[in-house]
Amino acid sequence: MPRAEIERCLAEPTVTPRFDRPNADPRFLRNRVRALLREFDLSVIDNLAAIADQARQQWPVLERAIDAAEDVITSDVETRFRSMPEDAWLRQALLLRHIRRLDPDARDVSAADLERLSGAVAESRPPGTAQERP
Repeated sequence: MPRAEIERCLAEPTVTPRFDRPNADPRFLRNRVRALLREFDLSVIDNLAAIADQARQQWPVLERAIDAAEDVITSDVETRFRSMPEDAWLRQALLLRHIRRLDPDARDVSAADLERLSGAVAESRPPGTAQERP
């Protein structure tokens, strides 16, 4: 919902608006993204929202692909991959899944981190092998 529309709703006599200072703090990524988006035409925002909605609808399909590629032995403290898919995206998705499984509060895992880890996994085994990896 665009800010102007929110402000129109808040102009109703029965609503008392509240300003939340952290929502203006540029230290938070969400606020920097909001500031950047204000520079774009509303049609760009609508297109981004439509793309996000399509991605959300496709997520169950991707989850099933990740599930099908998963070949692991797990415990409370580790994940052992018996094999990893050839597809880099699936490898990265599996790695992220198990990083978050082992540390649900993990927030600082970047796409570059996953790419680096996935590449290291791919380089550590001959193609098509099903060697157990920690």
